[in-house]
Parts: sequence; structure tokens; C-alpha cells
Amino acid sequence: MSLKVNHFPEDFHSTYLNVSNKVVNEEQRKVFGMLYFDKDPVRYSICVEQKKKDNPDKFGFNSVLLPGGNYVKTSLINWESKLDSLKQVFDELKIKFLLDDSRPQIEEFKSKREMIIYFPIRKREEQLSLQLFN
Repeated sequence: MSLKVNHFPEDFHSTYLNVSNKVVNEEQRKVFGMLYFDKDPVRYSICVEQKKKDNPDKFGFNSVLLPGGNYVKTSLINWESKLDSLKQVFDELKIKFLLDDSRPQIEEFKSKREMIIYFPIRKREEQLSLQLFN
């Protein structure tokens, strides 16, 4: 289930708290951020693991499936205090890997302390051909 952040990054905390208060506090659920790079401004949603018994409409959420594919994973410790440095992390990953901007970057909020960032990359063959021609 997901809830769009209307103005990212300004409304991130209020939307995150809104999702947490409605669903996450009721029971343990995985919480994700989903960031699309394909438009300016970027699109960002807070997502929460959906259980079979859930009705997303009850919470004012949309149903969403997190897309599969190739991702590079990195961890960010004390993420709440480092939100301003996230762009630097993304920029470093863009230098090393070919971004697949047809899929979102996924952020898994493991705890208030740890965030796992899944950066969508193109297929290995495309990465290799990029290296050969540069």
C-alpha cells in the first residue's frame, strides 16, 4: 500500500508519520520509500507492507507492487540525520552503475536507525557494453 508524498522532500516526515500512525503502529510491517527519477519534480511515495486482510482504501492508500529487477544495495546508518546527504549517495551510485530510470529507487526503513537503499540498475550486459565504449 502506498501514500504519495505531495512535496518531496519537504513533506517526507509528515507523510511518514501519517503512514506509521495509521498502519505500522498496529503491527510490525515493512515500510518502504519509492522514488521515481523519471520526472521533475521527482515522485516519492511511502509504502507499507500489505497484508491479505488489508483494504488500502480504508487507510486512504493505493495498492502498489514494488517492481523486481536488478538493484544495487547499500545501507545508510542514522538515516534520519542524513537525509540531506542522500543525493550524494545517489550521485555516487550513478557514477558506478547505469541507472534504470524506468523503475523506482526503493528505500527500506529497517528501523529508525537503518535504511537499505535499492538502486535500480540496467542489466549486466548493458553495464558491460557501457564500460567497453567509454
